[in-house]
Formats: sequence, structure tokens, C-alpha cells
Amino acid sequence: MFLLAGIAAVALAAGLSLFVGSTPIAPDQVIGALVAPDMANQEHVAVLELRGPRTLGCILVGAAFAVAGAIMQGVTRNPLADSGLLGINAGAAFALALCLALLPGMSFAGVVACSFAGAALALTAVFGAVSFRRRNMDPALLVLAGCAVGLFLTALAQGVAIFFNIGYALTFWTAGGVAGIRADTLAMTAPFIVGALAAACALARRVSDQHFGIGSDGLVLICPSDRGEFRMRMFNPDGSEGEMCGNALRSLSKYVYDHGLTQRTEFEIETLGGMQHVWLQAEDGK
Repeated sequence: MFLLAGIAAVALAAGLSLFVGSTPIAPDQVIGALVAPDMANQEHVAVLELRGPRTLGCILVGAAFAVAGAIMQGVTRNPLADSGLLGINAGAAFALALCLALLPGMSFAGVVACSFAGAALALTAVFGAVSFRRRNMDPALLVLAGCAVGLFLTALAQGVAIFFNIGYALTFWTAGGVAGIRADTLAMTAPFIVGALAAACALARRVSDQHFGIGSDGLVLICPSDRGEFRMRMFNPDGSEGEMCGNALRSLSKYVYDHGLTQRTEFEIETLGGMQHVWLQAEDGK
């Protein structure tokens, strides 16, 4: 249901972006541009060269952002993870700053390629720092390494921008927007986005694996409580919040005791279904 509603909302927004704009174009002209385009007609050109590419570009970029965020959250097991948290944005910005400063005449394709390379190198540095002398990657260390690498590269990018006086140009690129999207730029970037989305579909099952990934049965949050020792919030796979779950309650109780969040073996946990009394049977501190 949520997926169908999302698809309908995207379709509606895409239709409005084609029919509504700063320059009024009659609906029959928009339909004519899509069905039987006439490149001698300026209104058809506006629809095909401006509104159409911008609409499709927004859909692709939005899908890329959503999927990238979901994968990063699954890999780091952090619901707040994003490309900035792993240093990817900073790596792309640093490479962009170097291009604008040292190669100001570089083509659009070259700048995009260098930004991709910078993002890839930053991500490699983050994973390399975490996996050094370690077999398994700790999600917490991954986030910390991403923040450290991101801050370092951001400082370097800002230093380059100040030294070469390219702050405005760098801000223009990093702020983003749809005004510069044209059919040729969309044709160049769309295959990469579509390919990445297809690869993400192949990774979805592994990222959601219950034994090796974040899992997909639900999400349990440990929150402070004014009524008990802790407050448990439990979310189902469809995003709805459940009142109570016995397995989640047992897992949470063991977690807070094993990780030293409480030293008590008998306490109250607040849930939407009411207060739950917990007794823990501990042996040798476990």
C-alpha cells in the first residue's frame, strides 16, 4: 500500500512538473510535445529539453538518494547514516575543489568523473581504516572513521577554496539544483544511476539478512523513561509502531544488562502496551 501510494505521488508530481512551470504552456501543447514533438515549436522544445529532463533527473536523483541511504543504514546499522557520515560527500567535494582550482577548463563529464573518484577514495580510506588488523567491521567504528575522514577532507576542500578563491564556484556545485539539467547531461549520468539502482537491488537481500545485516523483522529502540528503568519502542517492518513484543522485551532486557546500562536484575520497562516487569536470571554477571 505504501509503495503504491509513493508511486502515485511521484507520478502526480512528475505530471505537474511537465504541465506547470514559470512559462505557461497549454496542456494540449505539452501532450503534443510528448506524442508528436515538433522541434520548430518553442513550447515543444521547452517541454522536451527543459521540463522533461529536469523531471526525469529529479526522479532518478531522488531514487538514488533513497536507495543509497537505505544501504548505508543497513551496512552501518545506524538509522541516521548517510553519505556525509561516511565521508563520501567530503571526498567528492575535495576532488571537485581540486578540479576547479587546478583544471578550471575541465568538461562537465570530467568534473563528474573526478568527483566520483574522490568519493570512492574517501570510502576506501574509511573502510581501510576500520578493517586494518580487523576481520569484522564494527559499525560504530565505521561511523567514527567516516566522520574523521569527512572532517579532514572538508577542511582540505575549504582550504583549497580559500587559497584559489573558488568558494562561490564550489558552493554552486555542492549546493545542487535542477536548473542545469539538460538532455545531454541526463543521457550521460542516467546509465550510471540506473546501473547503481540495479546493483542495489542485488544487495538488498544481503543488507537485510537477519544474521549478517541489520535485519528486517523490526526495530527496537531503548529510550529513557520517567516511569520505569527504560522505555521500549518497537517498530514493525511496515513502519508502524507496535505496543509490545515479548521477544523484543527479552532481547532489550538482556542487552541493557550485558552492556552495563543497568546493574539491576529486576526492573520495570515502559511500553505502549503498559509497564512490563522484568526479572533477569544472571549467572557470573551474564
